[in-house]
Amino acid sequence: MSEATVDAIESRRSWNVLFWLTTLASAAPLFAARYLPFTDLPEHVAAMATLSDLAPGGRGASYEIALGDSQYLVYHAAGALLTRALGDAIFANQVLLALVAIAWPLAFRSLLRAFERDERIALFAPMLFWSRALAIGFLPFVASVPVALYALALLVRTLREPSRGRWMGLALVSTLLFYTHASSFLLFGVVTALVVLARRPAWRHVLALSASLTPSALLAFSWWRRGSLHLHHETESVVRMSVGETLTAMPLWTFDMWRSHV
Repeated sequence: MSEATVDAIESRRSWNVLFWLTTLASAAPLFAARYLPFTDLPEHVAAMATLSDLAPGGRGASYEIALGDSQYLVYHAAGALLTRALGDAIFANQVLLALVAIAWPLAFRSLLRAFERDERIALFAPMLFWSRALAIGFLPFVASVPVALYALALLVRTLREPSRGRWMGLALVSTLLFYTHASSFLLFGVVTALVVLARRPAWRHVLALSASLTPSALLAFSWWRRGSLHLHHETESVVRMSVGETLTAMPLWTFDMWRSHV
């Protein structure tokens, strides 16, 4: 091998080591304490423990699982499986969050590769994992972000090199995304439309894309029809922020998690 090839291999190896060290280090603080200081965390741990008890082989309870009504189904179901395996819902949630933390830079790297950009930018993904959303305890939303990033990466690859397997994979990932968090699913839909407009794929690919996203769209519509967002029409007492105020507040709600007002 030439000297340039050897240098390229060494550089690649060094980058991989740095990437994995950073990725694993970002998840390590989640095991620093048994009770993590995230506001809504107890609610999600309770849901995981309850699902673990209600599932076949559990201790049982006088409740019925309404799987179609849960919009956080993927996170809670995964947590319930880990709870059953580990015997402790609190520790199971720590493990699940650690897997989510690891998934952030991996999904971001996949998206950068799909767009043929410098994948080393993925080193900054752990900083976004440790966000205000995590501090407040929006755990399913935090878990949905890497799913959305991977779905977008798969979308770009599928439009570039379509195949039946990729269309089916896109249908599966988009469904998983919806049942992880509806907000990320909605954003994925908006970005998908923008990608299609920017890349102008052939009409047959647009039709195939529509077919792939139809199952998740129908599930989302069915959930919306059954949910409280559709049933409650009394909006007169709801005070909404203007578009300008919302855009101004976005940086605060996204990153500003250390101010005294939090």
